[in-house]
Amino acid sequence: MKKTNIFLAIIAMVLALSFIGAPCSSGDNNKENVWPSPGGDSDGDADAAADGDSDGDGDGGKIDGVPDGVNDFMDQSDLDGLKNAGMVVHIGNNPPDITGTYYADTRYTQYDDQGYIQAFVNATYKFYNQTSDGLVDMQQTEEGVAEGTGIGSFISGESDCFTVWQDYKDHSTYNGDDCYSNSAVLVSGCLTTEGITEFQYGLIMKSRSGTCNYVVAEGYKRIIYETDGLVARTTSTDAGN
Repeated sequence: MKKTNIFLAIIAMVLALSFIGAPCSSGDNNKENVWPSPGGDSDGDADAAADGDSDGDGDGGKIDGVPDGVNDFMDQSDLDGLKNAGMVVHIGNNPPDITGTYYADTRYTQYDDQGYIQAFVNATYKFYNQTSDGLVDMQQTEEGVAEGTGIGSFISGESDCFTVWQDYKDHSTYNGDDCYSNSAVLVSGCLTTEGITEFQYGLIMKSRSGTCNYVVAEGYKRIIYETDGLVARTTSTDAGN
């Protein structure tokens, strides 16, 4: 395994959002992105029309089939951008109960606006306080990093498949920056007895303000997936040890 070059290490620090995922210190940066293929309407819900009004009711880009709070930080055009990049989204008001902790040990770039393809350190995802009206708390903790903080989020879906929607706020002071940013984070998958299959983590940068020389631009998109196909259920909060 070759050590990731210095340039990618700098980029990793630039993406200092704790939910974007920290890169591995080694890995095969030429690995093919194989699942799922970008583009298309992967969930069969018919992508929005070019004017951003998916259902023709004049609501100007409102995302249908999700908890109301999602539309406070994300719109249909944001969602279309992630879906066109390969993100699978599960809408509906009957998601599975995903309460528990799950361990991801083969995370890899599926899509990146700037073309940075790399592996990521192992991480645990904890979901708790899920309610019947579409609320859930999500916490991500990466190996070698302090335990993450749970953040109130929203959940949609039907049957065994779900999408968690999160309004993530960050303040970066890396290398002299003083940058405040907001990004929309999505986590999708399907629940099984073993854990979460078809796992994806998507992010789009919504806004930033201040001195932001080392924070990605507004509109930046990234999708991460689990190459072995399973984010396994675990009882440990530090599954890597």
